[in-house]
Amino acid sequence: MTLKPVILFSMTLIFCFVAKSQDTTQRVVKDDTIKYVDKNERFYLNDKKTQVADLKPLLLKYNSSAFEFKQYQRRATLGTLLLLTGITSGIIALTRLNKDKHFFTPYTITLFAGGLIGIPLTIWSKKHLRKSATLYNKEILKGL
Repeated sequence: MTLKPVILFSMTLIFCFVAKSQDTTQRVVKDDTIKYVDKNERFYLNDKKTQVADLKPLLLKYNSSAFEFKQYQRRATLGTLLLLTGITSGIIALTRLNKDKHFFTPYTITLFAGGLIGIPLTIWSKKHLRKSATLYNKEILKGL
């Protein structure tokens, strides 16, 4: 009797066990984790495009992801308010352009300040949202 059939049978059994364990992990990862596509800056859950409002309850489940999500919300809200204030001031400045002879008025200064502070704050807040999704995925996979 040769060892060749025994070795082949053993290798087949090992391969089947490894393949089965990987299949379970992939299914859990696919169903429960949040996927971020950097090219178009979208989040996917169960292969469906989702909005941040739909992800909020999931991201608030765990302390680590909840902390980063709250950082995202705070900075995104502040950035949006500054940007909207700047845009409103810019509209006011454009309507008063014929009346005022000077370009640098409090309205135009607010326009530039709102843009210079609001846009980067809004962009940087997305870093916290991505980190929150990553931490959520780590917590989900920790339970495997």
